[in-house]
Amino acid sequence: MKNTIIKGMSVLVCLAFISCGQNEKKKEEFAPKEKYCGVELTGFEVLDLKNVMKNQVPVSAADEALNQKLVNHIDTLTGGTQQIGMRIFYKDKDKVSMYVQGPDDAAVTEKVCCYLLGSELDSQLPKQRNVLYYTEKSDNIVAGIKSK
Repeated sequence: MKNTIIKGMSVLVCLAFISCGQNEKKKEEFAPKEKYCGVELTGFEVLDLKNVMKNQVPVSAADEALNQKLVNHIDTLTGGTQQIGMRIFYKDKDKVSMYVQGPDDAAVTEKVCCYLLGSELDSQLPKQRNVLYYTEKSDNIVAGIKSK
């Protein structure tokens, strides 16, 4: 009887350790992944941003000018050799969301995303930023990134 209780307790302890290890794996699996100078957006965050984009929230003339300034800097950054389009589709005092269309090239994607997430541009961009980067055909999302 005593041996059965000890064996049963041993099995429970082993199961507890295994369970804890699996929980740690799940936490790592679902933890935000750093990428392109930011953190990957979740699928739900991408869908939310796509809905905002579909609703066509109007941006001000100042934001249009800021958008053009960003496009000019990106052109300079890539040496003008890449066709990159960009549009600010949402901006308030706390957050900005941007749609980028460019080549499916990891190096270009990283340059553009890091610039958009890290650029201060005379404090015209809020600290919280979202970037949706699509291929030129605008059917494949290459990166969905937000600031850290």
